[in-house]
Amino acid sequence: MSLARATSNGPRLVLPLWVPAALIAVAVAVAIGDPSPERLTILAVLLGAGVLAAAALAPLAGYLVLVASCVMSVVVSVGSGERNVMPFDVLLIPLIFACLPAWLRRTPVSIVRTDERRTAMDEATRRFTRSAWMYAVIAAGSLLVTVAMGNPSGAFDSGLKLGRAVQGMLMFGIGMVCIRDERSLRRVVSALVAGGLLLSLVNLAGFVFAPITSDNTLRRAGMTWFMNERGWSTADPNEAAIGLLLLWVVLLARQSHRARPWGWIMMALTLVFMMLTQSRSGLLAWIVFSVLAWRKLPRRFLVTGLLAVLVLAPFVATIWWERMLRTLSGDRGSFEVYTTFVRIYGWFAAGRMFVAHPLVGVGYLGFRHFSDRYNDLGLMLGTCENMYLEVATGMGLIGLIVFLRLIWRTMALGDVVAKHAPPDSWAAKMARLHKPYLLALAASNLTGDNWVGLVGIAQVAVWCALLVRAGQLSLDSRPPS
Repeated sequence: MSLARATSNGPRLVLPLWVPAALIAVAVAVAIGDPSPERLTILAVLLGAGVLAAAALAPLAGYLVLVASCVMSVVVSVGSGERNVMPFDVLLIPLIFACLPAWLRRTPVSIVRTDERRTAMDEATRRFTRSAWMYAVIAAGSLLVTVAMGNPSGAFDSGLKLGRAVQGMLMFGIGMVCIRDERSLRRVVSALVAGGLLLSLVNLAGFVFAPITSDNTLRRAGMTWFMNERGWSTADPNEAAIGLLLLWVVLLARQSHRARPWGWIMMALTLVFMMLTQSRSGLLAWIVFSVLAWRKLPRRFLVTGLLAVLVLAPFVATIWWERMLRTLSGDRGSFEVYTTFVRIYGWFAAGRMFVAHPLVGVGYLGFRHFSDRYNDLGLMLGTCENMYLEVATGMGLIGLIVFLRLIWRTMALGDVVAKHAPPDSWAAKMARLHKPYLLALAASNLTGDNWVGLVGIAQVAVWCALLVRAGQLSLDSRPPS
């Protein structure tokens, strides 16, 4: 067996697997025999170099790890715990170098012969990617406004977060290179399922062995696991709910195309842990998706889904129902009501900031740097807790228009795939769920900013890569009429 570069054209760089395996085995043996700091450092460097080389030589394998990380991210705390290393930090750079030749050719992989159907999909894809990069460029330029307003350190901090957002965007381009056939398409779906299973196992262990968190509250299911910290430390429950929504939609499309028993089991597991995140924005997104998508599904799916909800609901943690009731009833003194009022107060401050800087805003993610100037209490409020206000305050009307244009172009991907993909294909099933999924995410961003961070953007990028590649591959089996 050998490790080979995953490119469709040109020479293949072949490396026998026993060579790196032997080197790593020798390093491990030496480190075990003499576990001095110097030898452990050499072992860590060798293992890191091996991971980087493997990702560069086999991009699909590295991409699958990042796809799974969109649902469950395994993180290592470094130093005092203030900094963390996640799979994106390690694998993204070698994947970029591996995909760079295909990007420079502007023809990532030739899947089917050129015809008007493929041309339409390619054009919709180009418009989508151009809109995404236009948004990133305007966001970068807006940081100059933050500097001009006297906060260069804030501009640097926002620039780092913009870099994370760009990392998430790259998941679409890398996916367009790595997903080259039906087999790789199925492996991406399997990676999402693997991420969901890992999330379930890690959080289940947390519920069993450490049900109470350090702040004396009941644990919420999260998507980030700090594997080198004690007590099954997990975080990011809202992001977990949105990641599980992605898995839910992919499984629903897969089951609509070709139902499998394991698919129903995985969907039930996904729904249970989505509830256990206790995420109000995640619940809102799932409800919006379900309301918008039910007409597009076979009736047997609706009956099965209703029965599953009725069966699973009593087994979901009571704390979730209590949290939802406190939010809806306005229970005085509860944490849910407190966070709701803080969020609304922040929205009013964001409105004042937008009125004061309507055209170009105060710079990308600038609300967190200047919010104390626009509320009567002089509080630094952090994020807007609303993606649209975040864009409006940070980049003004110009940025808001570009952002809405990007959403429009993203939705257009579903239209072109639905128009040209065979009606009985998996691509057509995904296309029918594309707008409901995006609108559900858009609704969740009314009370959050999931499209600011790396993972939230990467989730949409992976979905769009699956949609476009499935659409292109579906043309291979059906000649143009």
